[in-house]
Amino acid sequence: MKKINHITLKIEIDEDGDPTDYLGVLVEKYEDIHRLRNNIAKHCETWIPVDPENPDGEWFSPANHLPHNPKSWDHVSEEKKDKVIAKYGSLRKADIAYAYEDCERLRKFYAGHWWMEGIILKASIAVSDDGTHWAHDEIVCSLWGIESDGGEDYKATIVKDLSAELEHELTLWGFSHDEILNAFMEMTTA
Repeated sequence: MKKINHITLKIEIDEDGDPTDYLGVLVEKYEDIHRLRNNIAKHCETWIPVDPENPDGEWFSPANHLPHNPKSWDHVSEEKKDKVIAKYGSLRKADIAYAYEDCERLRKFYAGHWWMEGIILKASIAVSDDGTHWAHDEIVCSLWGIESDGGEDYKATIVKDLSAELEHELTLWGFSHDEILNAFMEMTTA
Protein backbone atom coordinates (compact mmCIF):
# COMPACT_ATOMS: atom_id res chain seq x y z
CA MET A 1 0.00 0.00 0.00
CA LYS A 2 1.12 3.52 -0.69
CA LYS A 3 -0.40 6.96 -0.66
CA ILE A 4 0.52 10.53 -1.43
CA ASN A 5 -0.29 12.49 1.73
CA HIS A 6 0.16 15.90 0.15
CA ILE A 7 2.22 18.04 -2.19
CA THR A 8 3.48 21.45 -1.13
CA LEU A 9 4.99 24.32 -3.06
CA LYS A 10 7.36 26.62 -1.20
CA ILE A 11 9.54 29.57 -2.15
CA GLU A 12 12.47 30.32 0.15
CA ILE A 13 15.28 32.85 0.18
CA ASP A 14 18.44 31.29 -1.23
CA GLU A 15 21.05 32.15 1.38
CA ASP A 16 23.78 30.79 -0.89
CA GLY A 17 22.62 32.65 -4.00
CA ASP A 18 25.24 35.21 -5.00
CA PRO A 19 24.65 37.24 -8.16
CA THR A 20 28.12 38.74 -8.13
CA ASP A 21 29.33 35.73 -10.08
CA TYR A 22 27.54 36.86 -13.20
CA LEU A 23 27.25 40.62 -12.62
CA GLY A 24 30.65 41.70 -11.37
CA VAL A 25 32.42 43.13 -8.32
CA LEU A 26 31.75 46.39 -6.46
CA VAL A 27 34.39 48.04 -4.29
CA GLU A 28 33.92 51.17 -2.23
CA LYS A 29 37.22 52.97 -2.67
CA TYR A 30 39.55 53.36 -5.59
CA GLU A 31 42.49 52.38 -3.35
CA ASP A 32 40.85 49.01 -2.71
CA ILE A 33 40.86 48.36 -6.46
CA HIS A 34 44.64 48.44 -6.60
CA ARG A 35 44.83 46.04 -3.66
CA LEU A 36 42.28 43.65 -5.19
CA ARG A 37 43.20 44.10 -8.82
CA ASN A 38 45.96 41.47 -8.86
CA ASN A 39 43.53 38.80 -7.64
CA ILE A 40 40.58 39.91 -9.73
CA ALA A 41 42.42 40.84 -12.92
CA LYS A 42 42.47 37.19 -13.93
CA HIS A 43 38.67 37.31 -14.17
CA CYS A 44 37.81 40.95 -14.86
CA GLU A 45 40.25 43.27 -16.58
CA THR A 46 38.23 46.47 -16.54
CA TRP A 47 37.09 48.72 -13.73
CA ILE A 48 34.63 51.57 -14.15
CA PRO A 49 33.54 54.19 -11.64
CA VAL A 50 29.96 53.71 -10.50
CA ASP A 51 29.51 57.47 -10.83
CA PRO A 52 31.78 58.76 -13.64
CA GLU A 53 31.77 62.19 -12.01
CA ASN A 54 33.10 60.78 -8.71
CA PRO A 55 36.17 58.63 -9.47
CA ASP A 56 37.03 58.52 -5.74
CA GLY A 57 33.78 56.71 -4.92
CA GLU A 58 32.63 53.17 -5.67
CA TRP A 59 34.10 51.25 -8.59
CA PHE A 60 32.69 48.30 -10.48
CA SER A 61 34.34 45.47 -12.38
CA PRO A 62 31.74 43.91 -14.67
CA ALA A 63 31.76 40.17 -15.28
CA ASN A 64 30.45 40.77 -18.80
CA HIS A 65 30.58 43.36 -21.58
CA LEU A 66 33.96 44.95 -20.76
CA PRO A 67 36.52 45.14 -22.07
CA HIS A 68 34.63 45.55 -25.33
CA ASN A 69 35.25 42.68 -27.73
CA PRO A 70 33.62 42.89 -31.18
CA LYS A 71 33.63 39.07 -31.35
CA SER A 72 31.19 39.03 -28.44
CA TRP A 73 28.61 40.32 -30.90
CA ASP A 74 29.19 37.61 -33.54
CA HIS A 75 26.11 35.63 -32.48
CA VAL A 76 23.83 38.70 -32.87
CA SER A 77 22.05 39.28 -36.17
CA GLU A 78 22.97 42.33 -38.25
CA GLU A 79 19.44 43.65 -37.81
CA LYS A 80 19.70 43.56 -34.00
CA LYS A 81 23.20 45.06 -34.10
CA ASP A 82 21.87 47.93 -36.22
CA LYS A 83 19.14 48.58 -33.62
CA VAL A 84 21.70 48.57 -30.81
CA ILE A 85 23.97 50.95 -32.72
CA ALA A 86 21.02 53.25 -33.43
CA LYS A 87 20.17 53.32 -29.71
CA TYR A 88 23.68 53.63 -28.21
CA GLY A 89 25.86 54.98 -31.02
CA SER A 90 28.14 51.94 -31.28
CA LEU A 91 28.50 48.39 -30.02
CA ARG A 92 31.29 49.57 -27.70
CA LYS A 93 29.00 52.20 -26.15
CA ALA A 94 26.29 49.54 -25.80
CA ASP A 95 28.74 47.31 -23.91
CA ILE A 96 29.52 50.20 -21.55
CA ALA A 97 25.80 50.89 -21.03
CA TYR A 98 25.13 47.19 -20.35
CA ALA A 99 28.00 47.11 -17.84
CA TYR A 100 26.43 50.06 -16.01
CA GLU A 101 23.05 48.25 -16.03
CA ASP A 102 24.72 45.24 -14.37
CA CYS A 103 26.32 47.59 -11.84
CA GLU A 104 22.95 49.12 -10.98
CA ARG A 105 21.41 45.66 -10.69
CA LEU A 106 24.14 44.60 -8.27
CA ARG A 107 23.68 47.76 -6.20
CA LYS A 108 19.94 47.03 -5.98
CA PHE A 109 20.75 43.51 -4.79
CA TYR A 110 22.96 44.85 -2.00
CA ALA A 111 20.25 47.37 -1.09
CA GLY A 112 17.76 44.51 -0.66
CA HIS A 113 15.51 45.35 -3.63
CA TRP A 114 15.83 41.79 -4.94
CA TRP A 115 17.37 38.52 -3.80
CA MET A 116 17.88 34.92 -4.84
CA GLU A 117 15.21 32.32 -4.14
CA GLY A 118 14.64 28.62 -4.33
CA ILE A 119 11.41 27.01 -5.49
CA ILE A 120 10.72 23.70 -3.76
CA LEU A 121 8.06 21.18 -4.71
CA LYS A 122 7.70 18.42 -2.11
CA ALA A 123 5.55 15.29 -2.06
CA SER A 124 4.97 13.61 1.28
CA ILE A 125 4.30 9.91 0.77
CA ALA A 126 3.59 6.92 2.97
CA VAL A 127 4.21 3.24 2.27
CA SER A 128 2.92 0.22 4.24
CA ASP A 129 3.02 -3.54 3.85
CA ASP A 130 0.13 -4.17 6.22
CA GLY A 131 -1.86 -0.91 6.29
CA THR A 132 -1.08 -0.48 9.98
CA HIS A 133 2.60 0.41 10.06
CA TRP A 134 3.55 3.19 7.68
CA ALA A 135 6.94 4.43 6.55
CA HIS A 136 6.97 8.08 5.56
CA ASP A 137 9.22 9.73 3.00
CA GLU A 138 9.46 12.94 1.01
CA ILE A 139 10.28 13.42 -2.63
CA VAL A 140 11.72 16.85 -3.27
CA CYS A 141 12.30 18.64 -6.56
CA SER A 142 13.77 22.13 -6.37
CA LEU A 143 15.59 24.83 -8.26
CA TRP A 144 17.73 27.46 -6.54
CA GLY A 145 19.40 30.69 -7.58
CA ILE A 146 16.24 32.24 -9.02
CA GLU A 147 16.08 36.04 -9.09
CA SER A 148 13.18 37.20 -6.92
CA ASP A 149 12.14 39.79 -9.47
CA GLY A 150 12.18 37.32 -12.35
CA GLY A 151 8.44 37.66 -12.92
CA GLU A 152 5.48 35.42 -12.25
CA ASP A 153 5.50 33.87 -15.74
CA TYR A 154 9.12 32.78 -15.27
CA LYS A 155 8.36 31.29 -11.85
CA ALA A 156 5.26 29.55 -13.22
CA THR A 157 7.42 27.93 -15.90
CA ILE A 158 9.81 26.70 -13.21
CA VAL A 159 6.93 25.28 -11.16
CA LYS A 160 5.61 23.54 -14.29
CA ASP A 161 9.02 21.98 -14.95
CA LEU A 162 9.42 20.92 -11.31
CA SER A 163 5.90 19.45 -11.37
CA ALA A 164 6.82 17.29 -14.38
CA GLU A 165 9.97 16.15 -12.57
CA LEU A 166 8.01 15.34 -9.40
CA GLU A 167 5.36 13.50 -11.41
CA HIS A 168 8.08 11.37 -12.98
CA GLU A 169 9.56 10.57 -9.54
CA LEU A 170 6.14 9.60 -8.16
CA THR A 171 5.57 7.37 -11.18
CA LEU A 172 8.82 5.57 -10.36
CA TRP A 173 7.39 4.92 -6.88
CA GLY A 174 4.42 3.22 -8.57
CA PHE A 175 1.77 5.89 -8.16
CA SER A 176 -0.84 6.06 -10.92
CA HIS A 177 -1.47 9.08 -13.09
CA ASP A 178 -4.83 9.67 -11.34
CA GLU A 179 -3.28 9.50 -7.85
CA ILE A 180 -0.64 12.01 -8.88
CA LEU A 181 -3.16 14.31 -10.59
CA ASN A 182 -5.41 14.29 -7.50
CA ALA A 183 -2.46 15.13 -5.25
CA PHE A 184 -1.48 18.05 -7.50
CA MET A 185 -5.07 19.32 -7.48
CA GLU A 186 -4.88 19.50 -3.67
CA MET A 187 -1.39 21.02 -3.61
CA THR A 188 -0.83 23.62 -0.91
CA THR A 189 1.52 26.58 -0.78
CA ALA A 190 3.69 26.87 2.31
